[in-house]
Amino acid sequence: DINITYEECELVDKIVTRLNFFGKNVEVQLLDHHGSGQSQSKTFKWYFLDTARSATKITYDYFRKNYKPLKPLHSSMKAYVDAVNAYDLWNMDDKGFEFGKVLNRACVDSRELNPNIFPVDNFQYRKHNLEASFEYLGEDRYIDFDDAILSVKKRFLSSDGTRDTIDNLVANYILRLLNHNKENMTIQMQDYKGILTNAIGNTSVLGNAFLKDNPDYDFFIDIGHGGNVSLRSDDRVDVSQIASRYFNGGGHPNAAGGRVQGLKEIYIYSSLKRQIEDRFCS
Repeated sequence: DINITYEECELVDKIVTRLNFFGKNVEVQLLDHHGSGQSQSKTFKWYFLDTARSATKITYDYFRKNYKPLKPLHSSMKAYVDAVNAYDLWNMDDKGFEFGKVLNRACVDSRELNPNIFPVDNFQYRKHNLEASFEYLGEDRYIDFDDAILSVKKRFLSSDGTRDTIDNLVANYILRLLNHNKENMTIQMQDYKGILTNAIGNTSVLGNAFLKDNPDYDFFIDIGHGGNVSLRSDDRVDVSQIASRYFNGGGHPNAAGGRVQGLKEIYIYSSLKRQIEDRFCS
């Protein structure tokens, strides 16, 4: 499901040709369903384009034709693929369309665990929701699945079976992840020790809970989308001063905010941490 430009295709072709000239055995196969790839698909033999199928169905059909599965596919896989295909192409008359619409919300739109900070847990969470959906692939079962989504999510987030609201379960789950990963997320600013997160959501609750669990940390800082900054403390440092000095912001001693100007687009957490440390922690 990658749509690359003609120039990028030329670069890929050049690299592969060079590698094979030096004795490597490299084969490229790109599967795409974006109409903007028409010119590329006509020029480069490894660029396969089919705008009549979704990326999921193209990939499923390709591997079914060319590779023997490492293990037997789930019996519901084809029905799942057809539902995704119907929703992606907006085929409202297809019997799988409504299920695909619910499935998209349960998996693609499940953003409770930030993939930049917790990629493994985010993957496991979406995989859990996806696998739970197979039970509801029968005729007109999409409403049952819609009713069950909240319970499905809670089963993943509550490892010990604790009964609580989804907001509290998400906050507690993320807090456990922060406590487990805090050494890799620690930054120093003005001789104060803090933890850096990225668009984590619910900053007040998580920030205060983390600082309560970790008295050796002085502040909690979250950099959101577009460079928006949220700072929290627990009477250990005046974060309004940090916000004013570094982020052209302000606020209260224990809750402040600001903005990082010129922040490069973030896809992985380590990129964010490197940018913040290079600019504000040296």
